[in-house]
Amino acid sequence: MKIGYWLAIGFLGILASVPKADAVGVGARAGTTGFGGEAAFELVPDYLNLRVAGNYGWLDLEVHEDDLDYDSDIDLQTWMLLLDWHVGGGPFKLVAGGCYNGSEVSGEASPNEPVEIGNTTYTPAQIGHLFASADYDTFGGYAGIGFGNLASGRGRWTASLDLGVMMFGEPDLTLESRGGLLSNTPQVKREVKRELDDFEDDYIEWLRFYPVLSIGLAVRF
Repeated sequence: MKIGYWLAIGFLGILASVPKADAVGVGARAGTTGFGGEAAFELVPDYLNLRVAGNYGWLDLEVHEDDLDYDSDIDLQTWMLLLDWHVGGGPFKLVAGGCYNGSEVSGEASPNEPVEIGNTTYTPAQIGHLFASADYDTFGGYAGIGFGNLASGRGRWTASLDLGVMMFGEPDLTLESRGGLLSNTPQVKREVKRELDDFEDDYIEWLRFYPVLSIGLAVRF
């Protein structure tokens, strides 16, 4: 079975060990992490909640890099275990916690005109197709702010907003040339590696972070 299933079982085990909450909220959310659900358990009335959220989704993006257009696919799967601290007992909250990342990131570029790879220019027939991927750490951290107390407050229904960032270690990036007349030659492999190294020098630090913006609607019990 997928690790996300076992992670969900683990979260349920953690929640089962938490003293019975006076208030609970369950809701749905949507945003940059996809679509999903969440549940909040009141630890300190009006001030502190434990929240678990699961998100699934997908993004199809066109990324332009060095005269190449990559058709990128991002399959999103994240789980988050968070503490919501409602400052002053109001709707505003500071959020921190951990997250599981089962997302997959890949991209493909198919040049239709001569393109420079590394320090050498190749024709489409010579370079073929370029395949890129990013492999992220499984676990990371989260920090953010937001509005809305899912577990306690007035009324049965409540809306919420989260704005923050998931943080991971530097991803392992790959870039390969396939299907070209020169794809398997040492020269092309060397220039493709140079292209990847240049990209990492420019962007690897930024790729450690994934922005989170989500809105939700929850019902309190």
